[in-house]
Amino acid sequence: MDKVISLVNFINTNIAAISLLAAIFGGIFTLVKFREYIKDKRFNTYHSLLKDLVDGSNNPGGYLKLDRQIAIIFELRNFPEYFEVTERILTDLRNDHWKDNHRLSKEIGFTLAHINKTGLRNFFKKKDC
Repeated sequence: MDKVISLVNFINTNIAAISLLAAIFGGIFTLVKFREYIKDKRFNTYHSLLKDLVDGSNNPGGYLKLDRQIAIIFELRNFPEYFEVTERILTDLRNDHWKDNHRLSKEIGFTLAHINKTGLRNFFKKKDC
């Protein structure tokens, strides 16, 4: 019984500190969950853009309008965590599939130049295990 009374007294004496610690831990948990949500949302958005860029199956006739493809290529600049793979994908598309399309090749060149000049490429690059 003395231990219970001691515990209650400790809680009453330190209620402000205990409340602060609970708020801090709650905030950290919420922040971690929010970061996971944002990472998942960015992953889905990136892959949706790539699917629309190369597949175009969401559109009648199964192809995308050229201006939409150019806009998607431009938007890929907003995903620095995927720069490494974006660079490979766009290079292959420009050299293989779209080598005769001047407008797409030009926009790919602008995006590849952006990727290489930002300096974020190495920051987000995954470390080899």
